[in-house]
Amino acid sequence: MNTKTTVILLIVAIALGAGMLLVFSGEQNAAQEPVAAADTPADLFAEKPDTIVRLRIEQPDRPARVFEQRDEDWYITQPVTALAQRFTVDDAARMVADLRYVQKYEPGDPDKPGDTLTGLHAPHLTATVAGQDGAARTLRVGNVRPMTENETYVAIDDDPAVYVVREALLDRLVRPLHEYRERRVVHVAFPSVTRLDAAGTQTWHLARADTNWIIEQPVRAAAQREQADQLLHAVCNLYADSFVADDDANLRIYGLDQPRLRLTVTTETRPEPDASQPASDTQPAPEPKIETTTVLVGGKAGGYYFAKLADQPGVFRISETTGKTLDVALADLRDKNLARIEPDAVTGLNLQIAGRTAMLIRQNGQWHMAGAYTGPAEPSAVDDLLETIRTTEAATFEDEPKPDLVDYGFESPRGGIRIVSQGDLDTVELLIGNDTSSGEMTFVKNVRHDTIAVITKAQADRLLVEPADLLERTVMSFDRSDARRLEITEGGRTTTLVRQPDDTWRMTEPRDAAADADAVAAILADLSSLRAQTVVGGAERQADYGLDTPAVQVKAFVEQPAPATSPPADAAAAPSADGAAGQPAEQSYTLT
Repeated sequence: MNTKTTVILLIVAIALGAGMLLVFSGEQNAAQEPVAAADTPADLFAEKPDTIVRLRIEQPDRPARVFEQRDEDWYITQPVTALAQRFTVDDAARMVADLRYVQKYEPGDPDKPGDTLTGLHAPHLTATVAGQDGAARTLRVGNVRPMTENETYVAIDDDPAVYVVREALLDRLVRPLHEYRERRVVHVAFPSVTRLDAAGTQTWHLARADTNWIIEQPVRAAAQREQADQLLHAVCNLYADSFVADDDANLRIYGLDQPRLRLTVTTETRPEPDASQPASDTQPAPEPKIETTTVLVGGKAGGYYFAKLADQPGVFRISETTGKTLDVALADLRDKNLARIEPDAVTGLNLQIAGRTAMLIRQNGQWHMAGAYTGPAEPSAVDDLLETIRTTEAATFEDEPKPDLVDYGFESPRGGIRIVSQGDLDTVELLIGNDTSSGEMTFVKNVRHDTIAVITKAQADRLLVEPADLLERTVMSFDRSDARRLEITEGGRTTTLVRQPDDTWRMTEPRDAAADADAVAAILADLSSLRAQTVVGGAERQADYGLDTPAVQVKAFVEQPAPATSPPADAAAAPSADGAAGQPAEQSYTLT
């Protein structure tokens, strides 16, 4: 190619470039021409949905983000399934639907900017909103208008026109997925939870038993209900402090490739019966719906732990406090109480202490003893025993018994307590065994849970209550003003005192004489409300305490009020009190 040809080609190239520059500059100038005063903003969508129930945002080289409204809440359904921030999604959806344009370029308009300027041939973002009727409106977002900060080229549906809106749409809509997510990342209804499985530094399984919780593995034992409830509530209502990643690309750096803790909640729900179908006893009950939710907890950074849901991409942070609440040690979760009882619900007790047996039954709110010890029981003594059972906690447990090395003493226990409670089909049975080798602790077995607890010897001694100690401690109880006669026998001589019609007292035996009023009043004060400090034995032990040949015997004869109504017709055949029919009866009390 000669020099002349080269020069000609260079001139042509310069001319073509200048022409293209003039065209592009013309588009820019046309795009920057001020909108006429008559061109007031108008709705971008002539028909827009009143209630938006779906929003879809698509960007090149990114998974679509889809939001759906259910029961007034917004949910992310793609690329993850999670609750969305209601007002954030609502704001984005409503902004798209309510956009107004300030300029419109129809096809063929000489001032219409080209695709290079608008960027609508390959939009940065496409947003689609749909209403309850299913009708959808689509917005394509192009470039920001040159020389402006908040004006954007857009196109809608299949409309070939180019619109200009005064919104920085990319700033408003192009944001990380986690900025749309609700910080509550787990939504599980606590009443539907049936079990919780933990794997980490310790592995254990927790199962619901009515309103209580049972540890099934690695040992079978009662769980501390308050601690279990606190843990379950923390899992069921887990909140993220913040979101740090939308995908699972770098789980290792968050310690989540091999998490330190894995918690799996299992729920069971039954569908509501179909009200349109007639009820039938033969129709099988609908199968329960069983679902699981698994939370993974990884490494720690600063005052936070990294965590994620096992079936969802993305990583979030939880506070150190929340992390510690989730990571419960088995020893802290386990119920240390010997037996979970409600004293007010207990209806029966069976005690076997050192070969002595006592049975207690609650009737009409009152405790009565049967068997070797018969009669009313001392309410405060029974209450003390039940409270001791309820509050006694184990210092440790023998989860791996060593009967070849340790004599627990349960073959021939020193004591046993069986507790029957209203509404509880299984009785609670405790066996008090031997003391430990140190002599400071005692082995106790809960037969229902097949667990061996170690409690202090002082606690065990309070459980080994003597049956006689539970007898009612009221020796005598009567209204002293109803006393009519006293007989005091000592050393073979009897002194008889009789109340006179004027309420004075007179001695009739061994001689007839006026009685000392203060002395009689003191005796009546003691006898009318006499209570024992302790009960040391039953009738079979009278000789041990000299009661077979008493040093003193006192009899008090007390007048009982006459019945308010006439006795039944056959009452005459029954044994009567000392008084005649219709007259006050007399009751005697004897103290040896």
